Amino acid sequence: MTMPTLITWRTAVGHAARRLLLALALPMCLGVGLGSLAAFASLPAAAQKTVSLRMSYWGKERDPIFRNVLLPYARAVRRATGGQVRIQLFPGGLLGRGRHNQFDMLEKDIADIVVAQPRDRMDIFRDEGLFGTPGVIPDASTGSLAAWRMAQSGKLAGFDKYRPLALFLSAQHILHMKGPVTLTKHLIAKTVGAVPGPQYRFLRALEAKGDLVSLRRVTDAVDQQAIDGTFASAAWLADAKADELLKHHLVFPAGATSIGLFMLRSKFQRLPPVARKALISEGGFKLARKYGRLAEAREAGQLARWRRDSGRTVTVLRGAAAQPWIEAIRKGIARWRRSSRRNAALLKMLQEAVRQSR
Repeated sequence: MTMPTLITWRTAVGHAARRLLLALALPMCLGVGLGSLAAFASLPAAAQKTVSLRMSYWGKERDPIFRNVLLPYARAVRRATGGQVRIQLFPGGLLGRGRHNQFDMLEKDIADIVVAQPRDRMDIFRDEGLFGTPGVIPDASTGSLAAWRMAQSGKLAGFDKYRPLALFLSAQHILHMKGPVTLTKHLIAKTVGAVPGPQYRFLRALEAKGDLVSLRRVTDAVDQQAIDGTFASAAWLADAKADELLKHHLVFPAGATSIGLFMLRSKFQRLPPVARKALISEGGFKLARKYGRLAEAREAGQLARWRRDSGRTVTVLRGAAAQPWIEAIRKGIARWRRSSRRNAALLKMLQEAVRQSR
């Protein structure tokens, strides 16, 4: 009997049946099981030749990050370990839908590695807002290298429980609004999707306010008049289809958002040394550089497409027009830094990490 391909049975069966097929069919068609590491550890020594790790990705197989970052990473880890470590990739929510549920999937042993955004769990990753500091991170490549250095420092909240295998920063956030925006007065009394921290303080300096709205909810929030715009990279906004409502874009360095590959630290520590070494050496700085180049290329392409759209405005802040915005950034960052010693220390660390990564 010929087993159905992933594409066929994804569309042919319901959610519950799909879970059953994952348990029964995939071991036959892929040649590897989906048991937990604990089950693997209980096998006889002769059978302990391959460590199989399940990676969950909420996006689609055709997504650039899947094709250009995740898939090459899985292959590199397998090659670096001589086939001893195999990463099974499950895109499209095969192990569980919902970007915001990825960390829960680690806890429930549904996945061993997840692609997740700390922004979705700021109750755990309380320092995520640091990466949203306007005017500090020049581009995705530098930012991703700096973020990895910060993650390795052990001083960011949340990273004690979840072990990052790689950490990236998006291309620079820019401001996307329903109506034209070029002057600071255009933001007075407006509500903007932002990350708590320096971005909130920056908006407050402009007599606006921030609201932590996930990109997957931006369109609904705009429709319901809960927000007037949002900070995001151009590519991420387009991916979320929110650019259909937000057609006025102000380009200036407004911070970034992190995304990473995570494991439970306790599970990572139980892996064989060869596995731990490969997961980090093939992730870490290598993937930061690869993701950074990809993010910058996608950002440039999206902005170019928007500029060709006569129904949009894309404004780049330069010269005298930028000065009021720069002053608001300085004021917002200063207020955030002075609010606690920890904030001041984290900002100093980020600035140094960026300097080392240029």
